[in-house]
Formats: sequence, C-alpha cells, structure tokens
Amino acid sequence: MLTMILGLNYRNDTVNPSLALGTDVSNGGGFASPSVDFAWGDHWRFKVEGDFFFNRGHKLPGQVEQNTHLFGYLANNDQLLFRLTRQF
Repeated sequence: MLTMILGLNYRNDTVNPSLALGTDVSNGGGFASPSVDFAWGDHWRFKVEGDFFFNRGHKLPGQVEQNTHLFGYLANNDQLLFRLTRQF
C-alpha cells in the first residue's frame, strides 16, 4: 500500500483543503479522498469530504470471488460526507 496526503491552509487557517491518495501496488486499485474543512469562529467547523475508490479485477455479483482484493470489495461504494461540528 502506497499513500500520499497533501494538506493546505488558506485564509488564516479558516479554509483547509486536503487530498489523500492511495494505491495497492501489488494488486491494483486505490482511492482518492479530497476534502475541505471550514472554520467559523472558535467553535464551528464544517467539513465536506468525498471518498472515491477504483479497482482492478472487480467481480460482478454472482461471479466467483477468487481474486478480489481490498479495493475490489470497496468498488461502487463511493461516498460523500458533510459534517457540522460545534467544539466546546
């Protein structure tokens, strides 16, 4: 597994985009996870994140699963996250 994470800060740390990328160098496949974190004042945080998976050797339902690896299990399960947090 090979992973890279890039995080940046803008507007005095109130806008924080990041990008995480990973790949399975032995079996193929990987993921991309871009996100943006917004900070309002001292207490409120809002985050938007997407998790996108790609694979090699994905099997369709009903086929024999002999060579499905980590990212084959996550195929077609992309997700989008919205989170609002109040910190005390």
